[in-house]
Amino acid sequence: MQITINLDRSKVDWVIKALNDGFNDFRPLLKEIGAIQLKSADESFKTRGTNLGKPWARLKTETVKQKMRIGKNIDILQRSGKMRRSFAISKLTNNELNIENQIEYFKYHQLGTRKMPQRQVLGHSQAMIKRHKISTVNYVLKLIQKWMK
Repeated sequence: MQITINLDRSKVDWVIKALNDGFNDFRPLLKEIGAIQLKSADESFKTRGTNLGKPWARLKTETVKQKMRIGKNIDILQRSGKMRRSFAISKLTNNELNIENQIEYFKYHQLGTRKMPQRQVLGHSQAMIKRHKISTVNYVLKLIQKWMK
């Protein structure tokens, strides 16, 4: 005794086309990843870089005194809050996402200089990479669920 299973190729082709269409436009996935990155940048200010695995160097005593003297916030990288508020998605296409900070002095803090320690705000941690992977798997599952309806 035997059973025969015939595969309807037209249904398989439709699934492949639906998945392929989804894989040609990653904007929904990249938008979600961008939101994760922006949240992480804000979290960097709250955790002083520990969320990225690179704790920021403490401020020099003289810097803290100067900030207090002029009545500014003594938290690291938060004199006015302008830099913290200036992160944004600057480019989102089918397959590319750019996040930037237009404040001219941001790059010196992000990369550090000879006289100033690096205080990274944008970056990747293992936890963030895991969240990106989960977002990607969920994106593919949504494409499959669309096909199943």
